[in-house]
Amino acid sequence: MRKSQQALLTAGLAAALAASIANAASQQPSGPALDKFIPMKLAGWKTDAPFDAEHMSDHTSGVTQTYTGKSESGLTLDIVRIRPGNRAMSVPRLEQAQLGELPEGGGFASLQPLKDRKALVVYSKENGSGKLTAVAGKCVITIDGSGIKQDQLVTAANAIDMKGLDAVCL
Repeated sequence: MRKSQQALLTAGLAAALAASIANAASQQPSGPALDKFIPMKLAGWKTDAPFDAEHMSDHTSGVTQTYTGKSESGLTLDIVRIRPGNRAMSVPRLEQAQLGELPEGGGFASLQPLKDRKALVVYSKENGSGKLTAVAGKCVITIDGSGIKQDQLVTAANAIDMKGLDAVCL
C-alpha cells in the first residue's frame, strides 16, 4: 500500500512539474527578434536612439522606433506580434474598419495601398496628424505621426519588409 501511495505521489509531482515547465515554456519568447524589420533610415527623417537600447523588453513580442523631422514633426513606428491565446490583443480586420469622415473631428479613415497589401490610415488634415495600421502575418504595424502629411505614413510603411514579417509572424 505504501509503495502505491509513493508511486501516486511521485506521479502527481511529476505531472505538476511537467505542467509548470510547459507553462513556463509558453511564456518564453518565441521567434526571431523584430528589430531587423524596423527601418534604420527613412528619407527625410532622423532616426532617434532605440526605444529599448538595453533590450530590457522582449523584442520577439514588440519593438518601437521613433523618427524626428523638421519643425517638431515626428513618427513612432511599432511592430507587435500577437501571440496565440492573447485575449487582450488580436489581429485587426482592416476590411471591417469604419471608413470615411470620423465623428467629432477625428479625421478621415481610408484603406491605402502599400506595396503588397492595404493599410488603414486615419488622418486629420487640420491637426496634421495620423495613424497607419497594417498587418503582416500575426504582427500588427502601427505608425503614428504628428506634423506630417498622409503620404509620409504610407512611405514609412513601405520601408518595412512586410513579406519578411509575414514569414516570421506566423
